[in-house]
Amino acid sequence: MSLCVFVGEGKSEGIFFRNLLQARLNFAAQTAKQPMFYKSSCGRKHWLFAHPRLVGQYYSGGKKLLEKSETYKNCMPKVLNHLPLLPRGCSVHYRILRDLDNCQDLAYQKKVREKILKVADPHRVYNGSGETIHIGFCNREIESWFIASSEPGSPWFDQQKSEEIRQIFNENPDEIRNPKEKLNEVLIAEYQDNTTAIASLFGQNFDVTLAKSRSPSFADFYETFAGLI
Repeated sequence: MSLCVFVGEGKSEGIFFRNLLQARLNFAAQTAKQPMFYKSSCGRKHWLFAHPRLVGQYYSGGKKLLEKSETYKNCMPKVLNHLPLLPRGCSVHYRILRDLDNCQDLAYQKKVREKILKVADPHRVYNGSGETIHIGFCNREIESWFIASSEPGSPWFDQQKSEEIRQIFNENPDEIRNPKEKLNEVLIAEYQDNTTAIASLFGQNFDVTLAKSRSPSFADFYETFAGLI
């Protein structure tokens, strides 16, 4: 039995993974009013979306909050509130996801990891050998993973922009500069400039196998939670 506590940089990460769990990985939301707790069809795997939190109609997120102790302190009550729903001895695993934007420097990544671990680790519910904490990075933004899971002829692309689509797919998804902007430019009108709709769309249609083959950063992060799905 396991619980994955997901901490994302912004709302897109949470919306994407919620939809991915339900549409592609056989999970179901356990709280209909504000879905944040999910259980697998086998009943042995659970996910809790602990951050960013919804404040009014807006999500409170951002890179700076991932580096603050208060963020992980605020996650702890959510975890404790859901532990009674789980079998005794259930292992708890934290997965933290952050965009790299246009900074690919390995020394910078190491520095960010150390900074987040320093503030997150004291606020884990357990500290036993069965628990893990992992910080993953999107190269460069989560939209690069959306591109990696798609094909040029996917129905959400505006095929009248075939040249722009061709240029995107000629690049390594992890190396595309400003993937959020470039993806938005080639989407059909109903998805343009709508981050919630885009994250939902790709979560529901995400091709895990294709994305792993095309995006090393997604493959690396996927391996850290493969046992939790």
